[in-house]
This record gives sequence, C-alpha cells and structure tokens, in this order.
Amino acid sequence: IGDLMMLGNASVMSQENGLAIDAKFNSEAQSLKNYLRLIPGAFKGNLDKVTASGNSSLDLLVSGQLAPNHYPAFNLEVKANEGNVKVKDVKEKLSNLDLDLFISSSKKDLSDLSVNVPMLNFNIDDQYVSASFNTIEVLVDPTYTGNLDADIDLKKLNSILQLESLESMGGTILSDVQFNVKQSQINTANYELMSVNGSAKAQNIAIQMHENPLINISSGEVSFNPAKSNILLESLEIGDSRIKLVEMEIENVMSILNNEQQILADAKISGSYFNIDEWISEDSKTVESNFDVKDRWIVNTVLVVKNV
Repeated sequence: IGDLMMLGNASVMSQENGLAIDAKFNSEAQSLKNYLRLIPGAFKGNLDKVTASGNSSLDLLVSGQLAPNHYPAFNLEVKANEGNVKVKDVKEKLSNLDLDLFISSSKKDLSDLSVNVPMLNFNIDDQYVSASFNTIEVLVDPTYTGNLDADIDLKKLNSILQLESLESMGGTILSDVQFNVKQSQINTANYELMSVNGSAKAQNIAIQMHENPLINISSGEVSFNPAKSNILLESLEIGDSRIKLVEMEIENVMSILNNEQQILADAKISGSYFNIDEWISEDSKTVESNFDVKDRWIVNTVLVVKNV
C-alpha cells in the first residue's frame, strides 16, 4: 500500500449463506515514513522532501462468517513508537510520536465494536500534544471517554504537515479537556451523569482555506460544561468584516453528538462592519433542497454592529 509492505495469509471459503474468512496480515516493524502516505492530504503529496525515523506496525486479524447482517470478528492494531518527522527546508520537526490504536469487534452484529486510542503523544519543538480517546459499543449506546492536553503552535504544525486544504495557518492553542459521556445520557439530556470539563484558549489565530477569506482571531476561549458552555472571541476578522467581540453561551453543547436534537445558544456580536456574504457560501445561497432538513442550531442573536 504505497510504500507500506504487508505480509499475511488468508483463506476464504464460500458457504451457503456467505463467506468463511480467516485472515491475518501484519506490516511488522517498518519505518514511520512508509505510513505517512496514508495520511490524506498531508505533505501536499510530496514525500520526497520528508525524512522520518521510528518504527510503526499494523496488525489485522479477521475470523468468522461474512453474510447479510453477519460480520466476522476482527481486531486491528496500529502502533508507532519514538517517531520523528522532518520536512526539508523547514526548521521545525515533529518528535517523540507515540501512538496506539485498537479497533475491534467479536460479535456478529458488531454490537461490541470499540475504538480505542489510549495514547497519542507528540512534540513540535517545545510544544506538545497528549491525547487519548475510547468509545465502546459504538453502534449500540456508545460511551465516549478521553482527554486532550495540548500546547500547540499552528504555524509550526502546518509547516510540517503541509495540508493541501490550507493556504496558511498560525496562532497558538492551549487546551486541557476531559470527557466521559454516554450517548443515551446525551439523548435524554441527563447532564448530571455526564462528565465534561476543561477549557481551550487561543491566541493570534490566522487561518486561510483555499478560496475562502482569511480568518483572524486575536484571542478566544471556550469553557466546557455538559449543560452550558461559553465561547468568547475577541477582535475577529473574516475578510472585510470587523467584529470586536463575540460572546456565545451554548445551553446543550453535547447535543452536537445527536442529529435529532437542536442546539440552543445565545450570542452577542459587536463590531464596526459585518459583511454577511463572506459568512455564507455560494452554494447555500443558490442550492434548493428537495427534502426537509431540521434546523440544528437555534441561536438568539444580538447584533451590535455599525454597518451591516
């Protein structure tokens, strides 16, 4: 797969109601660089200028019957240890990359499907990211558990990853967030049983996507709480728009994980100039939908702007 070499053996036998599969594949320990081509849109498709060290491995086991509404058991493991990534002519480097990823299911209906990332750590110079994520019973009543502890310079991150969708990216983000919630708790708005806490702060954010206006945010802060979360943005510029302050209170932020629930918020936007066209895509102005789409966001907005 690209530069990634896989070894394995498998048997597939036709049965009356499907296929009997018994397969085992692994990549053994290989250079991290062989995996980088699998990251969508990274390095602008040019791995020749990238050097990487550290070992990574991939193991896949599949065993059982594949038939309508019947799936074989499987287990996928991906690991990376002490990884380092350096791009030619870029001063910064990504170092100390450690990753463990496990995806598995043992039941024919996938009712115990789980995705577990117990460790995702890396450094960019003196900045760091330390994260974990786990969800079990993904297709039944998933529980989401994890944390994100990060101090990251977006310009340095983009100088290494060189994502195709970005013209430029800069600023710093500092976050310390923990969560432990169950989907059924979200569906019933049972905030007392949810655990979501922490905050994220941003400074001097500057992001430009292809064919989109430049976004500048002098500072921002988000505080997380399952029942009510707050967003504060200062000195926001999107293209020609000049917004001094955005204050938003989201009453049920965890409803983002439920497509059937509306998200309620109060917002106050104040500034000197607000160009609405820059906040609305051309497609959303002209495309008519042939089916009903339930409004997800209900935002009570106070707009205090000199020129709109």
